[in-house]
This record gives sequence, C-alpha cells and structure tokens, in this order.
Amino acid sequence: MEWLNDNSPAIQAIVTVVLALATIVYVILTGRILRQSRESSEAAKRSAAAAERTTAFMKQQHEEQLHQGPQVVREEIVRAKGLIVH
Repeated sequence: MEWLNDNSPAIQAIVTVVLALATIVYVILTGRILRQSRESSEAAKRSAAAAERTTAFMKQQHEEQLHQGPQVVREEIVRAKGLIVH
C-alpha cells in the first residue's frame, strides 16, 4: 500500500497517457466508421436511383404492351383469314 502512495503521481500519469491513447484510437475508428457510413449511404442512393429507373422503364414497357394487345389480335385474325382463303 505504501508503494502505491509513494508512486501515485507516476501511476496517474501512466493511466492518463493510456486513456489519451485509447481516446485517440477511438476517434480514429469513429472517423473510419463515419466515412464508411457515408459511402454506404451514397451507394444506397445510387442503387435506389437505378431501381427507380428500372421500375419506370418496366412500367413504360408494360403500358406499351397493354396497348399492343388488341392490335396483335387483329393482325393474327387477318393472317388467319388469309390462310383460310389460301
């Protein structure tokens, strides 16, 4: 116990240095996590935009195909009539 009392300033200095180093490491790691989080956020935004464009394209394509349905049936009827006549 006497040894601790005699060396308490040195022990406090060592503990302070260790805590300062731990804080520096924590700041560095937190900065890396923040940077990766921002990169992930940007990637998610790009992915969402691509999905939105794909959805819009598929919707447009579907609407075009819906309007072609009756025309395709008419063309097939005309073709079938032509085969019957032939």
